[in-house]
Amino acid sequence: MIATKEEMRRAHVPLAWRDNCAHLLIPLNECRWDTWWNPNKCMPERKAYMTCQDTEYERRVRVATKRKKEEYWRQQNEKAAADTHVSSDMPVPNQEAS
Repeated sequence: MIATKEEMRRAHVPLAWRDNCAHLLIPLNECRWDTWWNPNKCMPERKAYMTCQDTEYERRVRVATKRKKEEYWRQQNEKAAADTHVSSDMPVPNQEAS
């Protein structure tokens, strides 16, 4: 479940924290406010939020790695295609010297 912009606005979630895990941050922050930020009271909510953050980070790394590999192979294919292409401005060897 993804939190809507209205839900995040009502929960006063800062813009920097409005990501795919914001739906877990809202109950975590409510628990924190209710327990005066007692670190031992909101462990299930915190665990769920941190797990979501870790999963999102791993997903972003996988996507970035895939894009980087695709860009590398695209450049390699373009380079190979350019190397096999014979340019018309290359000098032709002199055939009469033989």
